[in-house]
Amino acid sequence: MDNKNVNTFGIHFIIRSPKNQKSKLVSVYARISVNGRRAEISLKRKVSPDQWSDLKGRAKGRSEEVVKLNTHIDRMRTLIAEAYHSLVEKGKVVTV
Repeated sequence: MDNKNVNTFGIHFIIRSPKNQKSKLVSVYARISVNGRRAEISLKRKVSPDQWSDLKGRAKGRSEEVVKLNTHIDRMRTLIAEAYHSLVEKGKVVTV
């Protein structure tokens, strides 16, 4: 298998509790996977754990804050995917 032509690529959004859990909110991260390796990037956004859907990788509900967060997640997903596809089109080696 020629690794330069075949990449596995995924974007998932996850939440993580801060180490010094003082607030009830958790941080939202983008987890990017390429060929079995992964990296996580903080979105610099927080959400209440009970407002998060692990299955969908986005916030649940219709409040203005939830809509803004989900819009931000969608924008990040698009930007990451476009960057990945741009590298592939240019024939670059893609890593996390």
